[in-house]
Amino acid sequence: MDAADQRLYKLCKKKLKEIESLGAQIDAKTLRYRDLSDDQKEKLGRRRELLDKVAELDTLADDLVQVELAEEEARRLEEARQAEMQSPEYKAAQVAREKAEALRVAEEARRAKEQEAALARRAEEQAAQQVKDEVAAAEAAVTAEQQAAEAAEAELQAAQRSRKQCLKKIKEIQVLQEKMASKGHCLEDALPEVQDKLSKLADLEAQVAELDCKLGDAGQ
Repeated sequence: MDAADQRLYKLCKKKLKEIESLGAQIDAKTLRYRDLSDDQKEKLGRRRELLDKVAELDTLADDLVQVELAEEEARRLEEARQAEMQSPEYKAAQVAREKAEALRVAEEARRAKEQEAALARRAEEQAAQQVKDEVAAAEAAVTAEQQAAEAAEAELQAAQRSRKQCLKKIKEIQVLQEKMASKGHCLEDALPEVQDKLSKLADLEAQVAELDCKLGDAGQ
C-alpha cells in the first residue's frame, strides 16, 4: 500500500471511530438523532461507504503482503540457488552435465557421419550393380545376336547342302534319262528302282526352286 492509500485508510478509520462514538451516544440515549447536526447526520450516512472502503483497503493491503511474501520467497529461492551454484558439489555436477552433453553431441555427430557413409556406400553399390546389370544385358544381347547369326548360318548351310544334293540327284536323273533315250528305252522298260528314282525328278526340281527362293543370292 502506498502513502496515499495509507493516509486514506487512516482517515477512513478515524471517521468510522467518530461514527461509532455517535452511534454509541445514540444507543445510550445521551444523544438523539434529531439533535444531530447535518454534518453528523452525513457522517452516519457514510458509515457503509467507509466500511466498504476500509475493507477494500484491507484487501489491497493483504494482496500487497502476499505479493511481498511471494517476492521475498522468490528472492530467497534465487539466493539459495545462487549459493548452491557456488558449491563444489553443484560445480562438479555441472561439469558432469557439460561432459555428458558434449558426449551426446559427439555421439550424434558420429552416428550422422556413419549414416552418411552408409548411404554413400549404398549409392556406390547400387551404381556398381547397375553397371554390372547393363554389362550383363549387353553381353546377353550380343550372345543372343551371335546365336541367332550362327543359327541363321547353320540354316543357310543346311539349305545350301540340301540344294546341292538335290541338284546332284537331278543331274543323275538327267544323265539316266539321256542314256535311256539314247538306247530307245522308255520309263516302262526301266527297273522298278530306276522308275522310282526317275519319278522323284519333279519333287527335286520343286525343292530346288523353293530353296532358290529361300536362299536368294546366297544360293548362287
